[in-house]
Amino acid sequence: AAAIPTIQFGDFEISTSENGVVTVRYLAHSIVCQVALWGPGWTWDINSSLQTLWPAQTVGDQGVSGSVNTLWGAFTWKEEVLFGSDFVLYEFTMLAESNLTLEDIAWITALPVESFAGKEVTAILSDGTSRTVNLRVEHVPGEGGLASYSNGVAWVVPFGQSLGVVVALFTDAAPQIPLSATDEREWGGAEYWLRLYHPQESYRLKAGDEVKFYVYLQPYSKSEEYEAALRRVSGLAYLRGEGVSSSELRDLLATGQLESRLEQMGKERQTLLAAYIVAALT
Repeated sequence: AAAIPTIQFGDFEISTSENGVVTVRYLAHSIVCQVALWGPGWTWDINSSLQTLWPAQTVGDQGVSGSVNTLWGAFTWKEEVLFGSDFVLYEFTMLAESNLTLEDIAWITALPVESFAGKEVTAILSDGTSRTVNLRVEHVPGEGGLASYSNGVAWVVPFGQSLGVVVALFTDAAPQIPLSATDEREWGGAEYWLRLYHPQESYRLKAGDEVKFYVYLQPYSKSEEYEAALRRVSGLAYLRGEGVSSSELRDLLATGQLESRLEQMGKERQTLLAAYIVAALT
């Protein structure tokens, strides 16, 4: 079967496994992105909580899909990919096949402790500000949480000076995304996790209920590309806050019309957006 192609952006390489797990490589560095699920009371299913454990039924050059049985119910899933000139967009859909109760769903970006200890990552927030989070070298027992924000847009993962990747999530469920950074050594792991949560209050799903979100990845290798990536994700968050649907944002990205749509918002809104973007860059 055809597989999702690996794509190059300069020295960056983004590959997608047959079960939808994404790996971003830059020379010797690599980070892994995937869906994670928690059951009621933040319980963990060692057979299904991470997407890397999900079997794929269909694999094509534009997407993958499968079905999963968890401790908390069953679902089918589909992940479709859109390649842009400087970004990759993943559309993730989960469809409950039975009653399915979950605590939370997140897109996680896993950073190996051995490569990222002591480095700083940046949370981009919906009010136009950003927060720097230090990935502490030493694990402090009992303190797995490093940072948490309720009004998130994206995480920025640096690979070096003016070099890295921006990871954003958007969905119809809410215009703002809860973000957190965790030291997974607290639970026996060897990574830091940057989590982008799907912003839903509760997951008491019945057969046929759907959860859908989009994950946007944009690598950058110089400061101008970094600023362009921040403008892009800030623009997506701004339009989502103005009531533009996630599927419409996908179409704007696919057709290269996001910037012109932002301009159409009118002079007054454009002025607000300019202030919002400038704040995000400072």
